[in-house]
Amino acid sequence: MDLDELENLKATIRKLPPASQDNLAGLLLMERLKRNKLLMPDIHKRVEDADPENWPTWEKTKENLNND
Repeated sequence: MDLDELENLKATIRKLPPASQDNLAGLLLMERLKRNKLLMPDIHKRVEDADPENWPTWEKTKENLNND
């Protein structure tokens, strides 16, 4: 993608409604976190884990927060 294409893309994104911009921002953040293995290995692992069986329960999460 060249600079002109990037600028056109940015202009298009600015025209989107706020909810669509938020949705896109969330998508881009998740893609960035997936690539960032060195800085955020734990988050990277969790983002890639699509199996709900491996996700902590709300109760376990609250317990971990209380222990920190």
